[in-house]
Amino acid sequence: QIRVNTPTYPPERIFFMYALISFSFTLFFGGNLQDALASAVIGLFLRCMDYVSRYYYWDFTLDEIRPYYAADLSCEGSVPQAIVCFLEAADYEDAVRNAVSLGGDADTQGAITGSIAEAYWGVPIELEDKAFTYLLPKLETIYYAFNTIKNKKVKNGAM
Repeated sequence: QIRVNTPTYPPERIFFMYALISFSFTLFFGGNLQDALASAVIGLFLRCMDYVSRYYYWDFTLDEIRPYYAADLSCEGSVPQAIVCFLEAADYEDAVRNAVSLGGDADTQGAITGSIAEAYWGVPIELEDKAFTYLLPKLETIYYAFNTIKNKKVKNGAM
């Protein structure tokens, strides 16, 4: 039996989550984002929903778990919470604030949630610019190299 999340989560965000899962597998085998989205449309959505519901309990709201949530380094204790932080958010910043507001292992929650939110909304330029001011010179070099590679892949249709 497939368990459906609470109706407050927009279906397009839930679909996006499964497209990301598909994308990670498709990219590993040399595909691109369009291939991943097509795979998600054809059936991955329901299969992943079944899989995630079988192994992770994520039928909760942040308000329900916030009073007792504590740091939990297991996948079961961090991934579903990060997904719900994204699903309940209105934008990138809201998603990351949701993650931090849980307390516990806030940096891990922020990293997981921020990664999902960045893929969906992108990072607002003002936040990216501010974060960049904290990078050490060596990390700036890595940042520019990564973006150069990423932009080439996007331009050539590989991402």
